Amino acid sequence: MLGRTLVALICCYYATAYGEVHHTSDFGWKAGEDVTSKFEALLDDKLVGDGDDLVLDHMYRIRGTHALPDDFTLSAIKGGGFEVVDATKGNSAVFLVLGNRSTLRNLTITYVETPEPSPEAGTNPTRGVHFFPRIGIQATEKDDLRIEHCRLAGSIGHHIKLSMCARPKIVGCHVVGGYWTVYLTSGVTDALFRRCLIEKCQGDAIKTGRGKGPSGVKRALVDDCAFQDCGRDGIDTTGGWEDSVVRDTTFRRLFSGLDIKSYYETPGHLTMDCWNKGILIENCTFTDIPNCVTFSTLDRGLFRHAKHFLTAESAKRFAPHDVDIDDCVFERTGDSPVRMLLLKGGHTVRYKNARFRGDGIQLVRYTDVFQTFGANSLSKEVSEALNYGVSGVLGSSSSARKPGNRSVSFDCGPR
Repeated sequence: MLGRTLVALICCYYATAYGEVHHTSDFGWKAGEDVTSKFEALLDDKLVGDGDDLVLDHMYRIRGTHALPDDFTLSAIKGGGFEVVDATKGNSAVFLVLGNRSTLRNLTITYVETPEPSPEAGTNPTRGVHFFPRIGIQATEKDDLRIEHCRLAGSIGHHIKLSMCARPKIVGCHVVGGYWTVYLTSGVTDALFRRCLIEKCQGDAIKTGRGKGPSGVKRALVDDCAFQDCGRDGIDTTGGWEDSVVRDTTFRRLFSGLDIKSYYETPGHLTMDCWNKGILIENCTFTDIPNCVTFSTLDRGLFRHAKHFLTAESAKRFAPHDVDIDDCVFERTGDSPVRMLLLKGGHTVRYKNARFRGDGIQLVRYTDVFQTFGANSLSKEVSEALNYGVSGVLGSSSSARKPGNRSVSFDCGPR
C-alpha cells in the first residue's frame, strides 16, 4: 500500500513538474490539413499549456502568428511539422513566438512558395524578389531556449530572431535559405550553436545586430558547424561578438567566412558594451572564400549626422581587435581568389599554424577605407590609424581537395 502511494505521489510530481505529453492525433488533426484555428484553440483554451509537450504526428498547413507558453515543448515525429502558407511577399509577421525555456525539437518547418533558396543574388539580394520578409521563430527577453534537430527551409527574412535572450541553444539543426538567417540582436549572451548546417542563405547565416538595446552579443560558442553557399557571410558581427569562440567549423563558398565588423551609425553605438574583441577562431576550415576572415570598421556619422564619431585614438578601442586564429586551414580548389585576412579597419590579429591547401592563396590585404570607400565610411585619420599588429606563423601547405564538397561530418535535422 505504501509502495503504491509512493509511486502515485512520484507520478503526480512529475506530471506537475514536467507537464503532459499530447499528440496532435489526440485532437483529431489530419495529415495535410490547415490547422491554424485548431492550434489557436489549443493555446487559447489552455488545452496545452506551461510545461506541456505537443507532438506533431504529421505535416500540417498553417498560417498566422502563434505564441507558445513558458516551459513548453513543441516537437514532432520524424517528418512531422508545418508548411507555413502565408510567407508571402508583403508579410513580415512572426510565425512562432517563444516563451521562457521553450523547446522546439525535431520539427520540419517549410515556408512554401517563397523564392528558391540560392546565393545567386550575390551580395545585394532584393527583398520581395530573392526573399520574403516573414520571420520564423522569435523570442525577446526569454532565457534558456532550445531549438534542436529541426529543419527550417525557405527564403524568408529570418528563420530565428533573438533579442535580449540568455543561454539559447541551437543544436543539430539544418537551415536552408533566409536573408539574415539567424539574427541575434542586442543583449544575446552565451548562445550555443553546435552541429548545425546553415546553407543557401541570401545574406548572412548568422548576423548580430544592434537592436534597440545598448548591449552587444557576447560569449557565443559556434562549435562543429558548417556554413556554405551563402550570398554573403557565414558570420557577420555588426552587433558585437565579444569573448566568443568559433571552433571546428567549416566555411565554404561565401563572400566572407567571418566579417568581424564594428559599425557606428549613431552616437549611442559608441560603447564598449558592443565590442568585437577577445575572439578565438580555432581549428576551422575555409574553402573557396575571397576573404576568409574580414575585419571592418565603419563610421557613418558624417553621412547620418554630419560629423564623424571616431577619432584616431578612440578607433583603437572600438575597432575589432585582439583576435586569435589558431590551427585553421585555408583552401583554394578552383579559379576564384582566396585570401586569409582582409583588414578594412582592425588591429592586433594573431594567427598560429595557418595551413594553406592549394596554390595562390594570399595571406593578408590592408584596405584604406577612406581612399577606397570615401569619408562617409571612415575618416582619413581613422583609416590611417588602423590596420596594424597582424602577426603569426604559417604551418604546412598541401594540395587542395576536389571542388564542390557539400558534405558534413555530423548528423543534423530531424531524427
